Amino acid sequence: MKLELSTRTAELQASELRLENMEKDLVEISLSNENYRSQVRLFYKSFNDTNTDIRFNCLIIIQKKILKITDSIVLQVCQTKV
Repeated sequence: MKLELSTRTAELQASELRLENMEKDLVEISLSNENYRSQVRLFYKSFNDTNTDIRFNCLIIIQKKILKITDSIVLQVCQTKV
């Protein structure tokens, strides 16, 4: 009976130790997951900022080209009227 009790006690202690280790692992995984999510958010924001900058620069280039074309058309119209 004593041997069975000590065996059960040892099994219980081993189970408690496994649970403690699992809890520590879970905390580490949760922290890693939060870190990963934070990095993804930063990457996504950086991507959006870059994408916005690219679109803005493209719009400026298009606007300049439209102005050049418009100026050219106006100049041609003015020259033909003279």
